[in-house]
Order: sequence, then structure tokens, then C-alpha cells
Amino acid sequence: MPARAAKRIVIVTGEILGLARTAGAATANTFLSFALADQGHRVEILYAAPIQPDGVAPEWRREYERREIAIRPVEPIPADVRPRTATVTFAVDRALQASPPDVVIADDFYGSCYVSVRLRRLGLSFPRTLFAVFCHGTTAWIADAHRKVRRWPASFEVEALERGMIECADAVVSPSAYMLDWMRDRGWHLRRAMVAPLLTCSAVDGATPASAPTAPIRRLAFFGRLEERKGLQPFIAALDAIDRSLLSRVDLYFVGKETAAWNVARIRAALSAPVVDTLAGVHFMTDLDQPDALALLREPGTLAVMPSLLDNSPMAIYECLEQGIPFLASTAGGGPELVAAEDRTRMFVEPNRDALSAALSAALASDKPIRPARAAFAKERTLAVWDSVLDIPPMQAARARASAAVDVLVIRHGSGAQLERCRSALSRQGHRPRQIVEGETLEDALSRASADFVLLVDDRDEPEPECIEAMTLAQATVDADVVTCSCIADGRVHAFLGEPRELGILANHYGLTALYRRSALEHASTSPITDDDADWQRLAALSQDTFRIESIPRALVRTARIPGDAARAPSAAFAVVRTFERAAPPHLRGLPTAAAGTAAL
Repeated sequence: MPARAAKRIVIVTGEILGLARTAGAATANTFLSFALADQGHRVEILYAAPIQPDGVAPEWRREYERREIAIRPVEPIPADVRPRTATVTFAVDRALQASPPDVVIADDFYGSCYVSVRLRRLGLSFPRTLFAVFCHGTTAWIADAHRKVRRWPASFEVEALERGMIECADAVVSPSAYMLDWMRDRGWHLRRAMVAPLLTCSAVDGATPASAPTAPIRRLAFFGRLEERKGLQPFIAALDAIDRSLLSRVDLYFVGKETAAWNVARIRAALSAPVVDTLAGVHFMTDLDQPDALALLREPGTLAVMPSLLDNSPMAIYECLEQGIPFLASTAGGGPELVAAEDRTRMFVEPNRDALSAALSAALASDKPIRPARAAFAKERTLAVWDSVLDIPPMQAARARASAAVDVLVIRHGSGAQLERCRSALSRQGHRPRQIVEGETLEDALSRASADFVLLVDDRDEPEPECIEAMTLAQATVDADVVTCSCIADGRVHAFLGEPRELGILANHYGLTALYRRSALEHASTSPITDDDADWQRLAALSQDTFRIESIPRALVRTARIPGDAARAPSAAFAVVRTFERAAPPHLRGLPTAAAGTAAL
């Protein structure tokens, strides 16, 4: 069998060991990079977060250097991007465009490769690059896990970028089937999805750690970040429900990084006085790195407790399985998938007070050691999944021939000088723009057009020379009804999502300058054409009528216009809300008004 060809692989992430201490995603990304490098691939890490002046911790730096893994930060782009949540993805695209790799593996969080995969899907860039998304947990999933009701509009923007990136990727890799099901249940389209349990230290270096010494349980260790999602509240409540006689010889440890919401002082205050008085001791180990945390948990008689309200594929469980550490974990999420079926009932419990107190009481009452759980997976399976990912041919955009003829209609808003500049720019590009005169309807203007596609331009817009060619190519590639693009206004890059779903109520996330299929524009002929935010109203109506809108994440137009939103353009927002209400089921027609009103505040 011929040797596998080495590939140049760029891992785009904001979490790796050496720059983060014990985060599960950091551990997973680091050991994936090690495994790929050990297989002979040229691996780079494009770090999409700030790197502190002291850089990578020396012990980890040596490991990366030994495998010739380069770590480079994403350089900030000079432009101010709106929405601000898209700044990272534009910066990552700029870095990848400089030297496109064979394979990009990107974290799902923050949609770092949204711009790049979108350009590839539209046939405009990266024709030979494979894009895979490594799922640790999206913004929407994290909001669910933390049971958040109050969310800023910006979090929905990030969610849209993440979903767009995942749906455009060649492959989506998750350590749990649970996470893939979570996305599908919400209507996300996954082109090619597969499950690959995370790689750990022993999976990469081949060492098999000796199991932790066994002994009756005399130490309870809450293991994980000190936060609501990790189950702190039900754990503390469960301690209060345990018979005091079972706690009298027990030391209680909290092993994990404290957070702003749950610091040491708050946890101490939450523990009841009877529990604290009964315990042999209460210890907070909030600043341990991974090896030291595991060394503490390997002490004889320690039970690691991970009662998360929701988790994807908890690294803490991998570490306990690897080290033979007895544990009690939550049934919520993907954790149970990691453990052999016959061991699951012993190791997993519902994350509530009663179930936890019953399980902890049974563990403390027994004079016998808890037998460690067995894993349901092998490292060979994970490596085989990633090998199959690397063999996937990159999606080839259907390079259909761009539309040969485009009519250009210019709407006049500003001065005669603005109109002349716009017409001159288009004429130099070989187009014959026609002006929509004052009082003329869109239907009348279309009667003077003959092409199947119409570029609707405001006289305050100045399309770049490649604008129309890029739009027609994108349209032909994905067979869109409307194509918009990013623009530069007021010195800022304004990016659009094309199909923003619920975000379309809050602001114009559709676009300004747009190439329309003639039939789509005829369908919208009754919409306003001279209002400042007519594009928002027109595109929202087309979207709700199931016309397909795509937006090129590249600034192809300079304009004096600013996209409208619910706060600055209440009249347009009201019209858009009515559009959404007509499309909603009768019993939910008040929701668009509530959402827009809240955003306007």
C-alpha cells in the first residue's frame, strides 16, 4: 500500500495547551495537532485569540517544536468590521488567503472560518482546500447548557456565523453523537458528519498510565470549571442531603478554575454550616494545571464528581478513564457514550439533588473501592475517523457560466453629482445603467429592462470593477435568486449574512446593493424603492417568501449608505416585522414585534 501523502494542515482555534491551562477544547486541539504531526503531516496552528507576551508555556513549547508545529497568531485586520462579531472571521480569512493550505480544521466556536467557507461555496476562493469543523460547542449550545434566557443580539450574530460555517464545511467532526443530534434537531444541515472521540495524551504517546490505587471513598472532588453549567448548585445541595455520619471522615475538594460568577468565596458561602462542620476539610485547588489536577485525583480513595447540567464530550471523563480514576458523572449530554454500556449505570447519574445525594451516599457508605469504568472507544477508531476526513475531496463549486447579461437600474437618492459618479463607474466597467426616475415604480423600471438578472444600485453606491462579475459567478454557482455583498461605508466594512433568519427582524443583515433574478424582483415590485431602508424591507419579504438570498463576504461596493436597524430605522423595522408576522403561525405573530422592540431598546 502506498504511503499516505503528507498534507499541509492549519488548525484554526483559540484554545491550545500552553496558552490555556486545562480547558477540554485546548486539550483536544493540542493532542489532535500532535497526532496529525506524528503521522507526517505539516501542521500549523492559527491562533484566533490574543497571545499574551510570555507566549506558549515552555513545557508545551518544547512539545510543539519537537513536532515542528508552528503557532502563529491571527493578525488584526486594519478595517473596522460591522457587525463586530464578524471581525475574527475576516481576519482568519485574510491569513488563510495569504497561503491556502490543503486542509483547514476549525473550532466551531465563533465561526472563525465562516468567510472562507462561504467564499469557497460561492466559487470565489479556496478551490482545493478541505474545510472540516471540530465541534466543541457552539454559542447556541452553550446558551442552552447555561440555561440562558437573556441573550444579547450579538450572540445571535455569532450563532449565525457558526451555523453558516458548519453548513458550508466539507465535514463536521464531533466527539459525541449527542452534539450532532442537537444540531440536526434545530434544523442545521450537516453535509457530512462523523463521530470521533477526543485524543488524549496516552492516545498520542502510546503510554498506558497505571490505574489509580483503589480504596474506599474518603475524598470527594468536584472536578471541572467552577460554573453553573458544571452542576455546582445540585452538587452543593446534594451534600446537604447526605447523612452527616457519612461525611465525618471525608475531605471535600473543588478542582477547577474559579469564575466570576462562582468564585471561592461564593462557594464557601453556599456550603451549609452543618456540612462544613462535619467534613474533615474543605479544599479549593483552583490553579492546578492538567498533570497536577490528575495527580490529586489519583490519590487513593478519591471520587471525582462531574455533575454537569449539559456537556458535549467531557475531557474530564476521558482523563478519568485513562487514569483509572473512579468517577460519578452526569447523564446529560454525550458523556455516557464514552463508557462501556455495562458500566454506565454505575458511573452516571441525573444531575439533580436527590439523584446525586443517593449516589454519593452509596459510594461513601461502601467499604469496598469503586471499580473504574471501561472506555467504549479506542484511539485507533479516532485516528481512523480523522484519516477518513483528510481523504475527503474538497467540495468543488459548480463552476457554471456566469450570466451573460445584466441590466443595471440606478435609484436616485442623492445629488446629481452622486448619480453621475455612480453611472460613470458602471459605464467604465462596460455596463449601461438606467436611472429609475422620480415617481417611477419598480414595475415600470423593469418593463424597460430585458435581461434575466438586474443589479439594483443606489446612486450613492460605487461598485468595484469586479463586483458584477463576482455576483454573477456566485449566482450561477449556487443558483441564488438574490446575491448581495459586503460593502464599505463610513470607513467600515459592513458584512451581511444573506439569509439571517430571525436576525432579519433586528437589522438589515441581508445586504444593500443586490443582483436580483428578474422574477424575484418582479415578485417584489410592490415594495418601496425610494425609502432609505427599502432594501431591508424588500429582501426580508423575499426571504419570507422562500426566495434564496446569498451574500458574498467580500467588500465589493463603496457606499454612503448605512444598513438600517430597529433602533435607527423604526418605520422600516415596523414594515419588516409585519412581513415576519404574516409568515408566522397565528399564535406566534406577536413574537416578531416583541423581538424588534427589545432590540430597539
